[in-house]
Amino acid sequence: MTIPHCKCGERDPAKYYPSMPRQCKACLSASAKAWREAHLESSKLRARDYMRNHPEQARLAQKRWYDVHAAEHTRRQIAYTKAHRDEANAHNLALAHLKEIQPCAAPGCTSKAERHHPDYSKPLEVIWLCRRHHKRLHAGEAVLV
Repeated sequence: MTIPHCKCGERDPAKYYPSMPRQCKACLSASAKAWREAHLESSKLRARDYMRNHPEQARLAQKRWYDVHAAEHTRRQIAYTKAHRDEANAHNLALAHLKEIQPCAAPGCTSKAERHHPDYSKPLEVIWLCRRHHKRLHAGEAVLV
């Protein structure tokens, strides 16, 4: 068996993947992370494509992540809800009282709409926008209503 060798000097065979004897696991992980950071857009596209083409594997990966990080995930959810209490209240009130879904308010669009709150202190005053127009509005694009 060849002795693995990495530029960091690691010699312990247990710290290498059998199919990758030239880079230890830590260096391989660091170089992959550096590549993802340097190629952020293409990295996101590749991840999105993988999730679309391999939904079962993506779901299992998400489940594995959640199983390991469940407590952290719950802590973050609680902190987010506390920090965004007005939004959560407006969302819940709108769900309870505005049950009949309206069409999108953008001219010429007839898609099924979702609720948009321009002002969270007025939870029952919503603008009905389809997903596309709602995302555009939050991205800062003008949506004629």
